[in-house]
Amino acid sequence: MEKKISRVGVGGCFATNEVLDYADSHNIKLIDLGWGYQGPNKFEKQFGEWFKDKKREDYFIVDKLPLFNGLYTDTYHKSLYLMSDADLEECITDVLNKQLEYTNAKYFDAYLLHAIFDMQHSQNYDIDADINLYKRLTPILLKLKEKGLIKKIGFSAHVTYERLLMFLNEVDPENKVFEVAEVSFNSLNDKGANSEKPSAFIQMHGLTVWDAIGEKGIHYLKEKGYTIIDMMPHESGRMLQLTTAPDWYRWNDTLICNNKDIDYVLVGTTNPAHIDEMLVAAGEMEDPSPVPDMRTINSGVRHCHE
Repeated sequence: MEKKISRVGVGGCFATNEVLDYADSHNIKLIDLGWGYQGPNKFEKQFGEWFKDKKREDYFIVDKLPLFNGLYTDTYHKSLYLMSDADLEECITDVLNKQLEYTNAKYFDAYLLHAIFDMQHSQNYDIDADINLYKRLTPILLKLKEKGLIKKIGFSAHVTYERLLMFLNEVDPENKVFEVAEVSFNSLNDKGANSEKPSAFIQMHGLTVWDAIGEKGIHYLKEKGYTIIDMMPHESGRMLQLTTAPDWYRWNDTLICNNKDIDYVLVGTTNPAHIDEMLVAAGEMEDPSPVPDMRTINSGVRHCHE
């Protein structure tokens, strides 16, 4: 990314104005949005009101193209999968323009396919239909990029390493479309899942956590030249089921920030204290106490309970 911004960003799935204000006061300028965050367009509109008087060039704004078919059947009375190429382009362009209007962003620094293969765990799921849709979407996104409405194209994903490779090989085999990947990585899923038949969640340490590409997948993307954004560092709050100890969060955040393949990490939180912990781990605040290197610990969870 050309802009010089903090390595720590804020995810909008749970963010409040208090979190936005706190992040901004700590020079955090990467904000991650989504059509469905906190309700249809709710956080996009909330962010837009907060953002309307801000200096646009100081921020790196990420938003996502919603891929849930219900939006299109309800709003445009057509299935994403059955639209003609012309109708698909018209609908996608309309969605993007609405998001730009709601957010007051003027353009998005990165625009992502949201949660590729999101319905992969449903019965009668048709993976070929999704692959075909993604292939048809890429030329539309490239046109929108040429118009200056988006600066970089990417995707977000909760998938296994094998499914990641399939997506890239099928949809962008020449590595010319996607530049940004937003993926899960934390101490619960740092190894990822390698099952040929992935489940929506995998069982680890008595918790259910998202499928993930693991360190291997993150390193693969980095070698491909991707900007990598880590989402869900606290596994959407599931870590609260284990412990609320600040040291635990510090250990987890240090694991993430010690991974040099990760460019940015999103703190999806309603608690500004979690932002502080991540800033300390990222080395952007004075660390008041020594932090153990998570790479020397087999598992932060087991270490906490030993």
